[in-house]
Order: sequence, then structure tokens, then C-alpha cells
Amino acid sequence: GANHGVYRDADRGYAFEISLPECDGGALSCCLITNADFSHCRAVLMEGGLRQKQFGLNNAMMMAYAFSASEQDTLLIHASVIRNNGYGYLFTAPSGTGKSTHTRLWYDNIPGCDLMNDDNPVVRIINNEVFVYGSPWSGKTPCYRQVKAPLGAIVRIDRAKQNSIERLKSIEAFASLLPACSTMKWDGDIFNAICDNVTSVVERIGIFTLHCLPDEEAARICHQEVTK
Repeated sequence: GANHGVYRDADRGYAFEISLPECDGGALSCCLITNADFSHCRAVLMEGGLRQKQFGLNNAMMMAYAFSASEQDTLLIHASVIRNNGYGYLFTAPSGTGKSTHTRLWYDNIPGCDLMNDDNPVVRIINNEVFVYGSPWSGKTPCYRQVKAPLGAIVRIDRAKQNSIERLKSIEAFASLLPACSTMKWDGDIFNAICDNVTSVVERIGIFTLHCLPDEEAARICHQEVTK
């Protein structure tokens, strides 16, 4: 619900105008000024209350991290992630579909689970292995944890009238994961780096679609399949 203005200068650097959501008045809260590869970023906070400045700085830091890290085999993904028996399992879906609900079902019904992050975990490829990390950005759930785990699987949640799960082939898996990643499609360098990172993840990790109800059976079916 927030509007961001995006401007580019002759040297291919950026200026982002970050505004509060319309439900909070829509006021300009921060201007993020960067060079082309986001190796140098400056956040200018606007006059206003603490809530306004926090929103602006938080979003500026998240954008700066996501885009600068794209060249470091790193993705910032809109997802909820739970850890089970030492592995992280990441659930993606559009907002309101049920990512947090599904991780809660794992937490309540499957032994050995703890929540790592509930909105924007970090995924990194290190020495041909894929790891998931907590981050400072966890949405409405205050789950800010400095934790790391090997990534076990990525599951896209799809609301359905009965529970079933399918493992996706490579092209389908790429198309499923890419929309969940923070990126800018108009910036060729950053977008290509993120596509390369998504490809690396798809080559190494199982990507699934879970057609499900918000119930215990869905969590158990998913757990049984992705932990094989």
C-alpha cells in the first residue's frame, strides 16, 4: 500500500522516494540516494514523527541490502521460513495467501520446529550449498533472529479445496521463485544477477507447490514430501 518514486541520474545512480502507506497518510518519509551498483547509499529522512522516520529508514536499508547483495550470490525473498531438524523450509505466496498460517501449522503440529523469519529471509549460495538466514525484516511478526540453516526446500502456497503437493520442474521452479525475490526488472545488471542466483537455487534445492487448506493435514503432507 506504499508508493515509491524511482529516479535515475546520468551516471545510472538512483534516487528513491519512500512514502508511508496510504492508510497512514502517504507522507514522504525518506529519500534513498545510491550509485549504480548500490555500493554507496545515503538515506535522507524527512521531517516527521518517529513512526514515519522508522518506516523510511527500514525500507531504505532493505532495498539497499537486497540490490547490493545481488552480486554476492544472495537473495532477499518475500517468504516465511521455519526450521525443522536443522534445515530451513521457506514458504512463498502473495500477501494474505497463508504463508504465516502454514508455518504456524508446522510449528504447532510437527516436532522440532522453530520460526526463523516471517517475511523477508535471506538466501545465500556458499561453496555450492544453499543457506537461509533470519533478517532484520520480519513483517508484522517480531522474529528478528541471527540464525542460519541449510535450505531444505522452497514451497509456494496455493489455496485449494483439498491438500496436495507437487515438485516443480526446473522452468516451473524458476517461474515460481523469481516473483518472490526483491528485484528491479528494469535494471539489467541487478535483474540478471538475481536471475543467476535463482537459477543456482533451483539447480540445488527442491521447489514445490502446495495446494492446500489451512489445516494440520496440509502441514503433515508438506513435511512428509519436502523432507524425503
